Amino acid sequence: MPQITYDGRSLMINGRRTALSGAGVEYVAMDPSLRESILRSFASLGFNTLLASCPWHLHEPVPDGFVFDGRLDVAGFCREADALGLRTILRIGPAVGAPFDGGGIPTWMS
Repeated sequence: MPQITYDGRSLMINGRRTALSGAGVEYVAMDPSLRESILRSFASLGFNTLLASCPWHLHEPVPDGFVFDGRLDVAGFCREADALGLRTILRIGPAVGAPFDGGGIPTWMS
């Protein structure tokens, strides 16, 4: 894992000044077979960072019933982004807000 600091002028990643140029993208909305192509498009547009939500209600639709495959393969999304030189920032809940129903909190919680 890289060392991330801030010196009052900019973000520093492993001691190098780094300007983040980011875009929001929801991995859960991507067809896994198209994900690499989509991520490559972001990289070709000059982005170096992606912001994605990690919606709890999709990853745990029932108590103790975790799902992390197909469209919900968050680790695969991060690995593919990293291979293309893209950093990822995950918004991890419990509530991640729009566009997810209930902000991403599972209905079984209520």
